[in-house]
Amino acid sequence: MLAGSICLEIGMFADWCLRWILRQDINTELTLDSAVYKKILFYSAVVGGWIEMFLSHWGCYGQLACGVLAAYLLVAAIQDDQTYEVYDFLHILAVPTGVVFIVVSPSEEKIISLAIFAVIQLGIFMRMYGAGDGLVFLVCAVYESRFGKGLSTYLLHMAAVFVALFVVQGVRRNINKKGNLKKPVALVPYIAATVWFFL
Repeated sequence: MLAGSICLEIGMFADWCLRWILRQDINTELTLDSAVYKKILFYSAVVGGWIEMFLSHWGCYGQLACGVLAAYLLVAAIQDDQTYEVYDFLHILAVPTGVVFIVVSPSEEKIISLAIFAVIQLGIFMRMYGAGDGLVFLVCAVYESRFGKGLSTYLLHMAAVFVALFVVQGVRRNINKKGNLKKPVALVPYIAATVWFFL
């Protein structure tokens, strides 16, 4: 029953956000077609089922919070895949839910870990792959922190993203002899696919 609620939450919130973007930005290159809705249905079903099966120990409210994270990542991934950008309003919608959970059960270790990771993202990595991707990593870290994870988990998640990226792009022969991508690809879909192994 809860899995169905989470799937519905992810799908409806993602649909609302994407439609809002289209209404607010008439110049956006974002499109909503049958292929996008198939992705929404697939991601909602797979992640909703994953949350129900493997994250049940976080309880009902924790699982619903994961649904918010899933919807945020889904919208960000679709937008990044189509336009190579992620609107700031998406981060503004996602972060408060995670922050509320940190405030409910605050700890000095959580705050320090997030602060260090924020410095690493803003000072180093964000310059390598863009502000939008860095902010998505930070949002994931906020939620990972809520579920008791620390700096090592945030960094492992980053490593998993780049391993997945290079495996997939290697199979597609999109990596040159220097180890760089021949053609740029969206990074957020890889973040959205791997985060669930670290919650």
